[in-house]
Amino acid sequence: MLLALLLSCWGTPEPTAPPDIVLVVIDTTRADHLGIYGHSRPTSPRMDELAKDGTWYTRAYAQSGWTLPSFTSLLSGTYPHMHRVGRAPFDPSSFGRLGPETTTLPEVLTAQGYATAAWMNNTFLAPEFGLNQGFSTYDYKGADNSYNRSGTETVDGALAWITAQTQPTFTLVHLMEPHMDYAPPPSTAGRFTSDRQLQISVPYSLSDQIGGRGSLEIPSAEIQEDIRRVYDEEILAADLAVGRLVDGLKAAGRWDNTTI
Repeated sequence: MLLALLLSCWGTPEPTAPPDIVLVVIDTTRADHLGIYGHSRPTSPRMDELAKDGTWYTRAYAQSGWTLPSFTSLLSGTYPHMHRVGRAPFDPSSFGRLGPETTTLPEVLTAQGYATAAWMNNTFLAPEFGLNQGFSTYDYKGADNSYNRSGTETVDGALAWITAQTQPTFTLVHLMEPHMDYAPPPSTAGRFTSDRQLQISVPYSLSDQIGGRGSLEIPSAEIQEDIRRVYDEEILAADLAVGRLVDGLKAAGRWDNTTI
């Protein structure tokens, strides 16, 4: 009888609104250069906060070593040999394209009532490869090694879109900072390099590598350390963008029902 009384008091629970989902992908970032994985320099304070408040993994596996097939696997849940979106094996100038027969994550979420959008900043994420399949908004900004849209611009665009929606959202935010060329923005330039006389030029590009790209010549320990420090300043710039995203979601009152 007591149980029956308790159940009658509880009544019907209020339905829970579907959460906003934000997927952040940071190009060419090594796990062992993040604080949560024990890196000695403070490259990732905002991401470390997220990890400590949520779930983080000691092992994770990409399905490919480069952007196009790896992203396609991420969005389709299929292996590269299944989706075949990559370089043609006998013609490196030809590329595969995602076919409509493959169901993507944004298509699944659209069917569940989500608005879907992506902010993409790598040449191999151009809509011509079919990765825009299922997104209602696909904000692509072409890039090469010497130029890419900043994390600040990317995050601000994504936040403006998210806060304008009245339905649950799925947003993919792609940050390009740690990709070559290494050219830290003013907000992080010098953070880890101001105490040394650099033996490399900044921006540091593929053509600056000792002996050129693909060379087997090994740079000196001092040059390797210079490269690592400039790279870390790029990671810190991406971390600032992640913090800007989190702060923006909180300011918009959407953080409590967001899965990031």
